[in-house]
Amino acid sequence: MNGLASASLDTDIVVVGAGVAGLAATRMLRAGGKRVELLEAGPRIGGRAFTDTPAAVGYQPFDHGAQWLHAAHRNALVTLAQARNEAVHPDTPWDERLCLQDGAHPGDRTAYEAAEARWTAAVTSRLGQADSSLSEAGKAVAGDPWTATIESFEGAIIAAADADDLSLADWHANALDGENYVAAGGLGALVRRLLATPARLGVRVTGIGAEPGGVRVETSAGALRASAAIVTVSTGVLRAEAIGFSPALPGDILAALDGLPMGLLTKIALRAASPQRLGLQAGTNVIRRLEQRGAAFLSPIFWQGGTDLAVSFLGGRAAWALAHRPDEAAAFMREAVAEMFGARAKQLWAPAHLVTAWAEDPLFRGAYAYARPGCAGARAVLAKPVWDGRLVFAGEACAIDGLAGTVAGAYESGRKASRSFL
Repeated sequence: MNGLASASLDTDIVVVGAGVAGLAATRMLRAGGKRVELLEAGPRIGGRAFTDTPAAVGYQPFDHGAQWLHAAHRNALVTLAQARNEAVHPDTPWDERLCLQDGAHPGDRTAYEAAEARWTAAVTSRLGQADSSLSEAGKAVAGDPWTATIESFEGAIIAAADADDLSLADWHANALDGENYVAAGGLGALVRRLLATPARLGVRVTGIGAEPGGVRVETSAGALRASAAIVTVSTGVLRAEAIGFSPALPGDILAALDGLPMGLLTKIALRAASPQRLGLQAGTNVIRRLEQRGAAFLSPIFWQGGTDLAVSFLGGRAAWALAHRPDEAAAFMREAVAEMFGARAKQLWAPAHLVTAWAEDPLFRGAYAYARPGCAGARAVLAKPVWDGRLVFAGEACAIDGLAGTVAGAYESGRKASRSFL
């Protein structure tokens, strides 16, 4: 056996994946005196919380994935950051930086807010009945001129899945409340500072088998034996059977994975090549009124944090359609912004662009998990220990505290999984 295997025999716990959930679980277990091997197939820790400084955005900090600490009043990472004297602070509330375009007049802001209230009342009135899709629940206000826009924002942008694919009950359970905080220098960089712990990078787990008294973990660097394993990879990786399990996972776990596919939220970043700023204040979020439900919806934020970047969010089917096609995605944003602001926007941008690639990365296969209609209970099922407690799944997909799809949800899920072994 190679050095990795021989050095790791009889370890207590193997944690698979060094994203936020894996880091949280490992730190808690090690603090409790457990021996832990943290294995990460990629070259870095942090998972989908990843800050980079690429040339395409002028070497400024850029969060490829998560960038907000949601629901700050109940977000354990906010508390941890503040205890460490990290620079985190409230972002400008969305309703204070929302800008309506596409011929909208100032009075349309009031009309939009009234339409949003009607839509919310319509969809939440369906709660308690058989779970439906979010779009089915909104049919009562389908004729409202702002329904398509609101529905696409709540579905494709917030949940990374179109409203007709999305469970109403799960959407409501994870509707984020309170302030969103941002971190100086990027959220991914903050996660590294808060949660860094020794991990073995570039070690791919290919299989996990139950053995008497423990588990055997097959990796690209040899086999490990441990008393238990915590698996924190995405549902996209699990559904692709990138890790084999022996015996096969129970039927309810497989059904939960089928009910929690990966959504996609792609960021497209353009950099202004001149001081012209389209008359928009830093952090302005511009939306256009959609004429048709389910149409592709682009949600750009301009000059966030005082930078010269415009970053658009594109989610759901529209994002999947442009996966593996970054130049087309950037062209789509350039054209959309030009339609919003006219010819003055066409010459504004530097030639380079950045398009995130969560769909293309085999270590993630999407941005974060969403629940299909009728599958609102799948998160709780996936979080249940299996193999007599020797195997536990954790991550944002397993969060049942109203923070699914967020770094806080992943953090709490990892800590919850580790408590099984303390």
